[in-house]
Amino acid sequence: MKDKNKKRIFYGTLSALVIVVLISIGFLVPRFIDANKYKDVVINEVQAATGRMLKIEGNIDFTILPTPTLSVYQIKLENLEGATSPDMARLAALRVRIALLPLFAGRVQVESIVLIDPVIEFEMLVDGRSNWQFKPQKEENVISADGEPKEKILAAEPQAIQVKRFSIENGTI
Repeated sequence: MKDKNKKRIFYGTLSALVIVVLISIGFLVPRFIDANKYKDVVINEVQAATGRMLKIEGNIDFTILPTPTLSVYQIKLENLEGATSPDMARLAALRVRIALLPLFAGRVQVESIVLIDPVIEFEMLVDGRSNWQFKPQKEENVISADGEPKEKILAAEPQAIQVKRFSIENGTI
C-alpha cells in the first residue's frame, strides 16, 4: 500500500515538474527569438503580393503563451503614385492571435486579427485608378526596405485561412 502511494506521489510530482518546465519554456523561448530579423521577409512578401512597399517602423513581437500572438507596430502601406497621401494605410499596431493546439497538427487557425489605430485612405485617382486594387509583382522586382534588389524567398503555396474574429480599434477610413 505504501509503495502505491509513493508511486502516485512520485508520478504526480514528476508530471507537475514537466508541466512547469514546459510552461517556462513557452514563456522564455520567445525572449530569445528576435522577430525583427524577419522584417525584410514580411516586407518582401507584402510587396510581391500587392506591388506596394510596406514599412515596419516599429518592432515585431511574438509570444507563445498564453496564446501565440504576433504583434507588429508602426506599419505603413505605400499608396499609388499620384495619390493625395503617400500612404494608403497606417497602423499603430497589428495583432494576430493564433490557436495553439491546431499548430501541432500543422494547421494555422487565426483566432483574431486586430487593427489598432488604423488610418486607411481609399482614393479614386483622376486617371481612373483606385488605390484599393493591387497588382502583384514579379519575383525579380522585389526590393528590400533600403531600396536594394532582394532575392525572393520561396514561400509555400497560399492556403485558405479562416479568421474567427476581425476587429478595428479606433480606426479612420
